Amino acid sequence: MNKKISIGGHLLLTAGLLCTLAFTVHAQRKPAGKPAAPQQQTDVYVGGEFHMGDNTKAIAAYYKNDVLVKLVDDESQSTVYSMFIDGNDVYAAGIHNRQAVYWKNGQEVRLTNSKDGGIASCIIVVKGDVYVTGLEYEMTYLARARCWKNGQTVKVSLDGLGHSIAKYVAVDDNGDVYMAGHKYSQPLYWRNGERVEIIDKSVYLEPRGLVIANKAIYVVGSTEHGVAYWKGGTGTVLLGVPRPTDLEKDKGTSIAVSGNDVYVAGYEEGFVKYWKNGVATVLCKTPEYPDPYYIATDGNDVYVAGYGEGGTQYWKNGKTVALVPGLLVTSIAVKKSEGNAKYTVKITPVANNKQPVTPATTAPSTPKTEADRFLAENKKRPGVTTTASGLQYEIFKTGTGAKPTVSDLIKVNYHGTLLNGDVFESTINRGEPITLSLKDMVEGLKEGLQLMNAGGKYKFFIPANLAYGNQAIGNIIKPGSLIVMEVELLEVVR
Repeated sequence: MNKKISIGGHLLLTAGLLCTLAFTVHAQRKPAGKPAAPQQQTDVYVGGEFHMGDNTKAIAAYYKNDVLVKLVDDESQSTVYSMFIDGNDVYAAGIHNRQAVYWKNGQEVRLTNSKDGGIASCIIVVKGDVYVTGLEYEMTYLARARCWKNGQTVKVSLDGLGHSIAKYVAVDDNGDVYMAGHKYSQPLYWRNGERVEIIDKSVYLEPRGLVIANKAIYVVGSTEHGVAYWKGGTGTVLLGVPRPTDLEKDKGTSIAVSGNDVYVAGYEEGFVKYWKNGVATVLCKTPEYPDPYYIATDGNDVYVAGYGEGGTQYWKNGKTVALVPGLLVTSIAVKKSEGNAKYTVKITPVANNKQPVTPATTAPSTPKTEADRFLAENKKRPGVTTTASGLQYEIFKTGTGAKPTVSDLIKVNYHGTLLNGDVFESTINRGEPITLSLKDMVEGLKEGLQLMNAGGKYKFFIPANLAYGNQAIGNIIKPGSLIVMEVELLEVVR
């Protein structure tokens, strides 16, 4: 799921997509006889997408305290990937009708307007300026990293990059804009739109969150030795006992910094946890296919949102708070408010925000569990071959032309679907083939296409670890999804 990133202070938003906002409140002694000041409470905003009943349509929404606020009221797919609170203004970023958008107090601002669409992954507000990172699709298949400031596209260097995503953004005291993202599993960083190596290449850290605090840059993620974060001027800080780890099972997914304290959310060794200055607090057992977890702080209070043993929820200081059933979490943000003051932010598209809360029954099936069941059965079918990597394929037509290498350009027709038959990309539907670089394709297609000769037609069943992994791609491809690609290799263009 992510999905989506993390700024401590994300949605992306947060790892994946987390922007958090922390406020420090100083209590003052009041003279005797004066009315007591209104008691302050913490407003908790949890963003994501809402599914009503068995309806699979995603509706961009956030949960504020005990109220669900829906940001769209049409039939198109939409999701919130990042939230940020600036004063009385509520910002959310995500996708609506295939386009990258953000909302300010319920009013939508469209960032892309193309047939191929885009995604807004993270949003922050600094000195009144609104910064959003994400991607815009070219030719449906190719994702290109993007940054927007106040709704306008900012130049981002993409030299030498094919597929790329900018998932996290932070701004330092000098106004320099830092972005983190990736090209498949290759970490990418930018400063003011230019590619930079924030972390030494000798250290592999999969970035899942970015924040700037106390004049230092923090990047959270995972290394081959476990959950970790990197701090500028300090280097890599490993959380837990150093050991060989599975990057899919142990992940730091969000980071927040409050004063001199560093908070990280994630999962490790079968448990959902958060760390404060390296000391772990266990929240629950890790679900079979865990969501990213998002963290925010308010004074000494720590909030973590994600999927727990009871379903979608958040934890306050380790204690569970249930959310509206049907909300898929992608972000959390908190702020102080006066408990007896009226909430004045206007959310115009919404009617009947309050949703009845009913007990969750069984945990929903995940894309990974569905994929595992399918692959186990599919490998038994006559004509299906399974490779050492887990890729499965069947041959519709054997070609007689050249075989491509990873450095080649290839001309192909393809038709991509999910297990339920939903089409996520297709040159057949576009009516013309496309020429692409094999090296820019997902790992499963890189492997599979090198098995083919020009003129051949294969059907590939590509598990998530050879496709998009834990990323959400638009509103269709969920984290952990298996993709099915029918590919006709027309020509190898050397």
